[in-house]
Amino acid sequence: MGVASPFFRSLARQLSIKWMHGESAYAHPLDSGHAAIATSSLDETANALGVDGGRYRALISPLVRQLNEVVGLTMTQSVRSLPEIRAACSFAIRGLGSADQLARLFRTEPAKALLAGCAGHSILPLSKLMTAGMAVLFAATAHGHGWPIIQGGSQNLADDLVRMIEGSGGKFRYDWRVKDLAELPSHRVAVFDTNPAQVARIAGAALRARERRALLSYRHGPGIFKIDYTLEESVPWINSACNNAVTLHLAGTASELASSEYQVARGVHPRKPFVLATQPTVVDATRAPPGRHTFSAYCHVPNGSTIDMTDRIEAQIGRFAPGFRDIVRTRHITNSRALQEYNPNCVGGDILGGAMDGLQMLFRPRVRRCSYNTSSKRIFLCSASTPPGAGVHGMGGFNAAQRVLMSSLR
Repeated sequence: MGVASPFFRSLARQLSIKWMHGESAYAHPLDSGHAAIATSSLDETANALGVDGGRYRALISPLVRQLNEVVGLTMTQSVRSLPEIRAACSFAIRGLGSADQLARLFRTEPAKALLAGCAGHSILPLSKLMTAGMAVLFAATAHGHGWPIIQGGSQNLADDLVRMIEGSGGKFRYDWRVKDLAELPSHRVAVFDTNPAQVARIAGAALRARERRALLSYRHGPGIFKIDYTLEESVPWINSACNNAVTLHLAGTASELASSEYQVARGVHPRKPFVLATQPTVVDATRAPPGRHTFSAYCHVPNGSTIDMTDRIEAQIGRFAPGFRDIVRTRHITNSRALQEYNPNCVGGDILGGAMDGLQMLFRPRVRRCSYNTSSKRIFLCSASTPPGAGVHGMGGFNAAQRVLMSSLR
């Protein structure tokens, strides 16, 4: 979502980052030895799906043709022109249903798996409405913008933004936990890049009591269990096409993936979890010494989990890359509780800033005309708990900034 973000695209000439693309956007290996591969070419991807190629092309191609409008719609939640209206209609027709319903359009497992893996990023049961939207949006971005990573790591993007803000007179203060608004320097506006409960606790009486209660009762979704690896060599994938993908979805069939996500939603730790993996060194050699590689993998778990999922994750990796454990040099393990300690915004390990189901998918953190405003004219929200949700796209802050500027002009 970073490379597709309207905000970051507007800053392209001012950012020094370099986007690194793999030959494939993402891959989904199967037990048969085959793998569903999404490349930057829609036609190439569709042709590889055989009898399902025509259906896949008909589903995704209208979104690829209108991708900037579709991305703009999902990231700003506003429609201002005729092309945006057309894009909104195309997206709604394809995305309002569930990923399970979407899978029934296809006959072959590769086609079903290709979309199920994208839908799984929602951390929801694939039977939920609008999970199809996640599937088709992510697939369309793969063909329109790719799924690149930033050379040297995403920290380089943060560093660029810091330089830009400091160059405009902004100042940063680090390692300082704010517990009350009174601790802040004199200010006209405070913008919270935090979870809703933190806003309620810090702002206190500056917000209406009803709003504080709503923010404190905001729902968080499942957490994650993550492992960061250093490897002695590249991952020994059975299907060599997986060597060319930065992102991998490891779950077996679409129905297995759906079962895993359903179990997590029920508070169960799946025996065969859906594993989302990245192998950045296949395109960015700066991230490891010569001949070595880095690799990361995580799975979804019930919120606040401390269960060690290492064996289950590595069994899923080894299922499609036998001998994986033999090349592991080091592991850094982060469970859901540790993730919250590292970043208090990730309540219980929730990396999406709140459950993505029901009204919270559209109205975050609560139902109101503008998600970024509060009952105080001096307090605004901009975190992943506001639209468009989580992701390295900067749009929560960008959208909130528009509201701040509009407010200051009144």
